[in-house]
Amino acid sequence: MNATATYTVKVPTSFPAVNSAEVQSWLRQPSWGRNCNWISADPGAGDRVLRLSLPGDQVHALAAKLRNPPAVALRRLIATYAHSNSAHAQVVRVQPGSAAPDSWFDRHPVLALLLIFAVVAGFLWLLFRRHGGPPPTPGPSVPPLLVSRWSPLQ
Repeated sequence: MNATATYTVKVPTSFPAVNSAEVQSWLRQPSWGRNCNWISADPGAGDRVLRLSLPGDQVHALAAKLRNPPAVALRRLIATYAHSNSAHAQVVRVQPGSAAPDSWFDRHPVLALLLIFAVVAGFLWLLFRRHGGPPPTPGPSVPPLLVSRWSPLQ
C-alpha cells in the first residue's frame, strides 16, 4: 500500500517548477532502483519551497539507496530530471555500495589505528612497568626505645 506523505523540499530558484505528479513519475523509473550512479549531486537548498505529495515508501527507498535524508534525496532527483540537459547537473559517479565515510575514524583509518596502538601501549606500560625509580627518602627519625645511656659494659 502506497501511503502518500507531504514532503517539503527547498530547491534553488533556478530550478523549473515541478509538481507532485512529475516527481512521482521520476520515482517510478526502474533505472534508479538498480543503480544510483546517474543521480545528480545535491545542489544545495535554495529559496524556493516545494511541497510535494508523494508515496512515502518510494521516497524512503530512494533516500536509503542514496544514503541521504528524504528532502536531500528528492532535491537530487529533481536536479537530475529538471536539469537533465542543463549545465547545472553535476552527476556524481560513485562505486556501487560505497558511501561517504561518516566518522573521523572512517576518514583516517591509518591514524585511527596508530591512535589505538598508542593507547594500548600506554596501558600496557602502566600495568607492567618496573618500580625501580629513585630510592624512597627517609622519613623522620624514630626516637630510641631506651632513654638512658647506661650500658652493662661501663
